[in-house]
Amino acid sequence: MSVQHRLASGEIRDLDVRLANLTEANQTFNVATIQDVTESNKRARLISSQAALLAQVQNGIITIGFTNTILSWNNYAQELYQWTPE
Repeated sequence: MSVQHRLASGEIRDLDVRLANLTEANQTFNVATIQDVTESNKRARLISSQAALLAQVQNGIITIGFTNTILSWNNYAQELYQWTPE
């Protein structure tokens, strides 16, 4: 479950909350883990917006890794070179 929490400073943080039951020696315990995912959510939104912009560019754009392996390409490069994801 994802929730937002306001800190005393007023800053809002994104939290991932997971709940579980743990049974040990015939006793059941409720366990909660809370992870601050604010920064990863910001990065995901940035990557998503960059991907949306890249998809609209009318130039073939190809990313190549350090080993000269093609990592990705945009839609225009796919049309231009007739590449498929396979």
